[in-house]
Amino acid sequence: MEFIDIENIFGFEKDFKDLEVKEDKFKNFYFKKVKFRSTLQSMYDENNFIYGYIFYPEKNYNGINIIAIHPVHEAYPAFEYACVYYFTKRCYKVSYISLPYHRERTPKGKKCGELFFSNEDEDYFFSMRQSVVDLRHFIYFLKTYENDLNFYGIGLSLGAILLNILMGVDNEIKKGVSIMGGGNILRLTWEGLYGISSRRYYKSKGLNYETYKKELKEYLNYIEKVKKEKKLIKTDKLWYLVDPLTYSSFNNPRNVLFINGIFDFVVVKSSVIELWKNLGKPKLIWIPSSHYFIPVFFPFVLYLSEMFFKS
Repeated sequence: MEFIDIENIFGFEKDFKDLEVKEDKFKNFYFKKVKFRSTLQSMYDENNFIYGYIFYPEKNYNGINIIAIHPVHEAYPAFEYACVYYFTKRCYKVSYISLPYHRERTPKGKKCGELFFSNEDEDYFFSMRQSVVDLRHFIYFLKTYENDLNFYGIGLSLGAILLNILMGVDNEIKKGVSIMGGGNILRLTWEGLYGISSRRYYKSKGLNYETYKKELKEYLNYIEKVKKEKKLIKTDKLWYLVDPLTYSSFNNPRNVLFINGIFDFVVVKSSVIELWKNLGKPKLIWIPSSHYFIPVFFPFVLYLSEMFFKS
């Protein structure tokens, strides 16, 4: 295991190596595409660059840039485009990056997002860490080159999980909307539908429900220690360091709106409530949706997000 600087897990280089900026139009939307080297380097060259997109409002920019963070395996930026269509008409900028191992960052011979989640602790830690580092680095780019000072965030599924980590370690995002997100990845793995394949893998290694309950108790004890000491505590469990629950007591209460599905069996209700409570019980809205049916509710969800941003 590599040495981890507990004080600088999500630190980034304050420069932009191999920077490229291109201007373009998509339908009636003017945007910029930026590319520069990630602070964290993997074994895949395709994954070692940040690809960011900045969409501009039609008129009367209100000074707020919304950072949209996409779900896992998203090969086409459907969620981000929904945000672009909705918010740029309402005087916001909308910006986003491709997360590690997604889209342009997908290594040859691999599927989009295939390498993001891993049952190996170090690989999973790297993907989550690089995501947060790259988001921070991109926001720094927006401050440096776009002169943006006010940022809101909106994340879907994995994007919501990353948003909650980001807001726990960086104060740049003033308001965030967490859509179909939660905390405690261990709980999601052992109790949610998405974790079925991982559970099979862990059971093949001799783990079972009893070991899960023991590990869960240890993690919740760690959370209480972090909350009490108001700082991260060294641990040999890497996944502790990339879970939103770990950072839930920092900058608390955070200005977050939760939008979750009543019929979501991927991000289970217990993981939502757990993070929600640890964040100081911010506003939580339940909608009649499953995890993968959420696109049907995009217009309503984006409306709720706009009302929250305006409040």
